[in-house]
Amino acid sequence: MMRIEAGRYDYIQTRLQARHARHPDAALWQRLGALRDLPLFLQTGRASGLRPWLEGLAPDTSPHRMEQLLRQRFRNEVHLVAGWQPRPWQAATAWIAHWMDLPALGGLLRREAVPEWMHQDPDYAPLARLPRAARREALLQTRWAALLHPPAADADLRQAWFDHWRRLWPGHENPVRAGVEILAQGLAAQPAVRAGTPAADRRQREQWRAWLLIRFRRMTRAPVSAMLYLFLVEQNLERLRGTLLQRRLFPELRTGDADGPAP
Repeated sequence: MMRIEAGRYDYIQTRLQARHARHPDAALWQRLGALRDLPLFLQTGRASGLRPWLEGLAPDTSPHRMEQLLRQRFRNEVHLVAGWQPRPWQAATAWIAHWMDLPALGGLLRREAVPEWMHQDPDYAPLARLPRAARREALLQTRWAALLHPPAADADLRQAWFDHWRRLWPGHENPVRAGVEILAQGLAAQPAVRAGTPAADRRQREQWRAWLLIRFRRMTRAPVSAMLYLFLVEQNLERLRGTLLQRRLFPELRTGDADGPAP
């Protein structure tokens, strides 16, 4: 049994490493950061491992459509990788797909008036079109329902996400839970909203990426490896989102990558 399990993890790790190798490295991010022209940025990005993430994006794509597509790419990657995991860990891995939704869902529950783009977003429009008082009940009928169990008037969706994630981990005696707990603690230590200076925020994100990468390289042959990979994907997509939106919304700014390496 142990030999079969080890062989499965070797298979998973090989696939994860192959996909990770296609992600942009520091040199590519630096080169992209120097391209202020959005068409040239997209052209250069599509000639790299970013191509699958940039499909369907054009210089005139609306910022909200860009964000929607990137969220969907993340969900697709999560569900693909979850399918490689041993069956007991598939649900916990698939739950990571909802990590990117937390800020938007929190806004829907807190605010009466929501941004117009939410009314056009196929993921959030059914909730956004409802009065605030009805959204919590409606959320219970969606794929995010677990965020409201147990129900609370002042639900902290981030904490609810963690609580449900832990409930999905198999058996308290499962020895590989320790690695996932290390990831959970590292993730929980990341601020939900970064409110420092741009340089400080960049530095913090770089430190988090480095933390993930070190453990992704070390913690192989375990379910946590796939989860670490997915949060590296999330960080890369968030970085791509920042650079795209900067060039789409503020093309006149003569700055480099909005999320480049910290000084």
